[in-house]
Amino acid sequence: MKVIIKEVKETGYSCDALIMPWCEDERLAPYKEIDSALGGLITKIISSGEFIGKRNQITLLHTANMVKPQKILLIGLGKRKNLTSETVRQAGGKAASYLSELGLKTTALSMEYICSLQYSPLSFVEGSLLSLYKFRKYRKDDNAKGIESLTLLGKPEKSLYDSLQWAETVTSAVRFARDLINTPANDMTPSVLAKVAKSLATGKVSVKILSRNDAEKEGMGAYLAVAKGSDEPPKFIVLDYGGSDGPPVVFIGKSITFDSGGISIKPGDGMEKMKYDMA
Repeated sequence: MKVIIKEVKETGYSCDALIMPWCEDERLAPYKEIDSALGGLITKIISSGEFIGKRNQITLLHTANMVKPQKILLIGLGKRKNLTSETVRQAGGKAASYLSELGLKTTALSMEYICSLQYSPLSFVEGSLLSLYKFRKYRKDDNAKGIESLTLLGKPEKSLYDSLQWAETVTSAVRFARDLINTPANDMTPSVLAKVAKSLATGKVSVKILSRNDAEKEGMGAYLAVAKGSDEPPKFIVLDYGGSDGPPVVFIGKSITFDSGGISIKPGDGMEKMKYDMA
């Protein structure tokens, strides 16, 4: 999904659906113009109690060409006093999933209200991007429905463009990791995972792979003992990012492509999830 920023009024932007977040039991001041253009339709929906803004509550309105957006999606954020960045992120995920299932392609988000609450619309974007993830490696038919674009409407702060690039980078990395852990262990072997790791060697990132002989020289007996449980050769992956002058931060992960040891101590239900150990 492509994310775009435009300084355009909600009433004048053509899209399949305009997303309007809303806190529980609040007034309609930020959406006064579009509500007026719709003949007070949003006010009627809220006054009737059909939509009150409960957390992740959804109501879809058809605009009947009274404004440029074909539909309006009201998405609840819950009570304002309980609002967090995670609440906003979850609302983004809920909205995007719902609209994607309807087969809508072009969507937009009204930023004004979220910004008035002192929260970044990028939390909403993150939730939207992550919710649209699908693992389709083994699907022959790749005709899945999905949102093609999300346009952020309103007057953006200068920092929003850099923040958007960061959000897209983070969510792309999450999808990359999900693809790895969703691939079954007979395809995502240690050798394949090592090859994927090598593909990350660019710029300030270096990658080193220790083979069985290398591990023996390092005295990594416990590691090698675990590796003996598989016919696959062990690959110990070291990634080094040298992009900072500050003190190094070290993350240590298991990176086991399948926890076969779990077979003897865990019930059969969910055994396929042992491939997630590489996460």
